[in-house]
Amino acid sequence: PLRIALLKDADDPLALQTALGIAAMLFVDASFGPLGLLQLGGSIGAWVIVGIGCLLAIAQFIKWLTRGQGMTPPPLLMWACAPAVAVLLVAATSAPGWLWSTEFGGYDALSYHLQLPHEWLALGSMQPLEHNVYSYLPGYVEAAFYHLAVLKGDAIEAVYACQLLHALIALITAWLIARIGRRLDGQMAGIVAAVLMIGTPWVIVTGSLAYNEMVVTLMLAAGMLAEMEQRVPPWRRGAMIGMFAAAACGAKLTAVGMAAVPLG
Repeated sequence: PLRIALLKDADDPLALQTALGIAAMLFVDASFGPLGLLQLGGSIGAWVIVGIGCLLAIAQFIKWLTRGQGMTPPPLLMWACAPAVAVLLVAATSAPGWLWSTEFGGYDALSYHLQLPHEWLALGSMQPLEHNVYSYLPGYVEAAFYHLAVLKGDAIEAVYACQLLHALIALITAWLIARIGRRLDGQMAGIVAAVLMIGTPWVIVTGSLAYNEMVVTLMLAAGMLAEMEQRVPPWRRGAMIGMFAAAACGAKLTAVGMAAVPLG
C-alpha cells in the first residue's frame, strides 16, 4: 500500500519499498503491543500480522514475475563483502553475552533490549516497568523483538531470531548504501560504499546483537535515497522522509540528532 501511494515513478522502488515496509512493521508492532493485540488468542494476533505480510509479499512477487523481471547476479566485486557478512551472521547465531567485550558482553541487550520482551510476554502486553527506565522509551525495535517472542512462545527461544533480524537489517542497510553510491558515482562507488559499511567493526559488533542501531542506519540511508528521487513529487518524497525519520526516532531517541535533523 505504501508503494502504491508513494513510489510512483521512483527509480529505486524496491529498495525504498523494503525500507517503508520495515518502518511499517515496527510501527504496527509498537502500536499493537501496548494494546495486547500481539498476544490476542495466545499468539493469533502476532501470526495474523505475519500472515498479512506474507500475502502482500507473495502478491508483490507474482506481479514482479509477470512483468518478466529476472534476477541478475551481483557484481563480482560484491563478494568483497562476504568475509564481513560471514562474521556478522556467525556472531548473530552466538549466545548473547558471549562475544564483544567492547559491549560489556552485550549488557544492553541483556538488560533491556531482550529483557523487556521477556517481561512483556509474561505480562501479556507492552507496558512501562517501574524497575526499567528504558521501558518508557518508544521501543520500536523492542516491540519487534516482543513480536518474535510471542511467535516463539518463549523470549529466550526467540533470542537468535532477534539477533538475526537485526543482522538482516544491517545487510539491507548495506544494500541501500550501495544504491546511494551507485546513484552518486556509478556501480563501483556503490560496491565500495557497501563493503566499507558492512565491514566496519562497529556495524559487525552492534549488528550481530539484539540492539536497535541498525534500524537508525537503515532509515537514514533510506531517507538519503528518497532525497535522490527527483521524479517523485516533492510531497511524496517528504512523506517518505518523514516516515523514515519517525521510524528512526522510534527505534532510538538519539536518532533525532543523528537521522531526523540531517534528513530535514
